[in-house]
Amino acid sequence: MTKYQDLGVGIGAMIFGGVALAMTSDMPVRARFFPRLVTGLIIFFAACVCLASVYRMVSDRKSGISETKVVNKKQVMYKNVFAVLVILSAYYFLFQIVGYIIPTILLIASTALVLGYRNWKVMTITSICIAVVLYLTFTTVFGTRFPGIFF
Repeated sequence: MTKYQDLGVGIGAMIFGGVALAMTSDMPVRARFFPRLVTGLIIFFAACVCLASVYRMVSDRKSGISETKVVNKKQVMYKNVFAVLVILSAYYFLFQIVGYIIPTILLIASTALVLGYRNWKVMTITSICIAVVLYLTFTTVFGTRFPGIFF
């Protein structure tokens, strides 16, 4: 089952990348470089996932490994996926109201918590450093202004 899921995810990501790439055709020439770069990378990595999945299926078939022996991999924790989606939704709304720095620190720290990381000292320092470096990069290098009260 896992082999076919990987193939399905790869095909789905290639379709998504193709649609996103087609949507950039209406953009001005200078504005579509980065979206096309990102969608091209999505399509490339999705093709790599598909090729790896097909290779694994062929090699398992040649070696006689049945599907039931392969399924015993780590299962997806759906409650963690749902929790991260809730965190991202909260980040979206907080970003509009409060600004960039505080919601980004909370996003990184809470996502690390959900995924099982418990070293508070490292998590706090990492969250703050990533948020500040990204803020400075986007404001100074890319000239982006962020909404909100703080910063």
